[in-house]
Amino acid sequence: MIVKFHKKTERIKGLSFHSKQPWLLVGFYSGEIQIIDYRYGRTINEFSEHEGPVISVQFHQSLSLFISDSDDSTVRVWNYTTKKCQFVLRGHLDFVRCVNFHSELPWCVSGSDDQTSRIWNYQTRQRIATVTGHSHYVMHCEFHPSKDFMITCSLVQEIRLWSITQLKKKFIQKSGVNWCSFNPKDGTILSASDDKKIKLWKYFETRGYELETYQGHFKIRLLDFGIQRKVLKLIVLLIMNQWICAVHQSNYYFAAGSYSALYIFTLFKNRPAFNLVNDNILYLGTRKLIKILDLQKGSNKTIKNLQELSCLSDNLLQDNVEQILYNIYENQKLQFIAKLKSHSHSHSKSIGVSKYLVYEQNTNTFKFFLAKSAIFIGKSNILKSRENSELEIYNFQTDNYISLDYKADRLFTYNGGKAIFYTDSMINVLDPIQNKIINQISCKKELQMIIVFQYKLKKEFILFTRDLLPITQILEKINIKSVLFLSDSINIVLYSTKVHVKYLLLNGDNGIISSMKTVPYLIQLQPVKEKSGFYYKLFYMNNMEKLLNIKIEFSEIFQNMDQLKKTFHMFKILQIIIRNQVIQLLPIYIKKDTLHLLLNQQMIKI
Repeated sequence: MIVKFHKKTERIKGLSFHSKQPWLLVGFYSGEIQIIDYRYGRTINEFSEHEGPVISVQFHQSLSLFISDSDDSTVRVWNYTTKKCQFVLRGHLDFVRCVNFHSELPWCVSGSDDQTSRIWNYQTRQRIATVTGHSHYVMHCEFHPSKDFMITCSLVQEIRLWSITQLKKKFIQKSGVNWCSFNPKDGTILSASDDKKIKLWKYFETRGYELETYQGHFKIRLLDFGIQRKVLKLIVLLIMNQWICAVHQSNYYFAAGSYSALYIFTLFKNRPAFNLVNDNILYLGTRKLIKILDLQKGSNKTIKNLQELSCLSDNLLQDNVEQILYNIYENQKLQFIAKLKSHSHSHSKSIGVSKYLVYEQNTNTFKFFLAKSAIFIGKSNILKSRENSELEIYNFQTDNYISLDYKADRLFTYNGGKAIFYTDSMINVLDPIQNKIINQISCKKELQMIIVFQYKLKKEFILFTRDLLPITQILEKINIKSVLFLSDSINIVLYSTKVHVKYLLLNGDNGIISSMKTVPYLIQLQPVKEKSGFYYKLFYMNNMEKLLNIKIEFSEIFQNMDQLKKTFHMFKILQIIIRNQVIQLLPIYIKKDTLHLLLNQQMIKI
């Protein structure tokens, strides 16, 4: 799991993800409620009308509303657009512990220490029914996402399933329960209790029975269903110091709150593993599947299921594809390398070592090897970094190894079977076949920051010539996620941040093309012809490996390009290095057969 956001806070009691916006609703023991934008890591709204600790909060699925409860015995419905409390629902005689909206009806339900659950109509602001039957505090209550059921549980070892059409109790199950929830995809209920057990139940109209029991926690207060059933064992990590958790309904995020901090985790890396081939075919690694996507036809085909390989772990978080690289030097046999999620190694020598799969699609053959980094440098030839960082050439067809005289932890593909790697003070271009460094450049101050602090400085990328001469650079206030060079005829670089798609020209001009609701990882720009002309379609992928596209307009950018073309003409090829990776090719300009470079804000001639 990866920590995406961490913030020191006071004691947290309630959490809820927004279904569409990158927002997390947080209820505090102090009685305050905050909406936090977890992409920027900042609080965007605060609400404070409760007179006691806020125990539970929930966003509405489609309306600009959220609901909260408190030890002040009230339920409050808020409008986060107007930033006001719409109304207060009163009637409980003790602390209110849980609240939930109905997915379709204008209803909400609340559970209290007065041993009742109450169903309210938040449009008429009236109580529909008071549900009694528990003989202890009602710890949790919620509606089924699609069926006419409601579930409640209490501290007297009860789970009760109710029909909300008749408000009639269906059955009781003993479990020692202080939390329960429906699984939206099948007829199961998940429960947690102070006996340190998590139980999965199957229910029907008139009866229910226990399916599975999970043990190993110190004390379970709250958990949640994940996107898929296998996520269950991961979402129930909360122990003594964690009071509350919430799971995003359409993403791999989940949040945990404690006495002093708020955490947002993701089960998998946000950056999808893909490699574009021939401007149209996309190789995609998603969990333990390797797929081919055709951008024009929209087709999607699985070419390898890694779960079929007995040598790989069936753990949801292990042996997933994190990077995929197509062999551009072998077009007939269709070869690619897939980097799998790193295993934990106790020996310091093995830190950073990952398992790699090299796969030949035509013959359906594969081999595994361990390396810190690996790239193709020719037909069936792989340059890899061993556990001790020594470089070697590996021919996976013959199982032959050739040791080289250099060390590197990370390798990046360069033209003509060459490779780029980094040392503390140099950028090196290596010819592996000759076992020789053919070009290198000393790291200047700004360049050294990118190389040495490659995981700490993620807000900058620099353009270089093939001779490693810097041309221009861009520095953003937030992380740069991806970079895309358009084509030889459109001399523009596109790049994405968490919230925008932007452009960069060689003279340093840049601007916003589009604002984005999800983090975009840019793939390809394609022109689309219409009767009225043509437009550009930008393909990108989000962290859920979903292929998306948007229509973008370049008229303003082309005006800036025309100004450049009056002075310069296109000539040579550049390399983009972002976050320590060679990403794409880029042309620059000449005037009167003399190469002009923009270096440190001054034009120089070569």
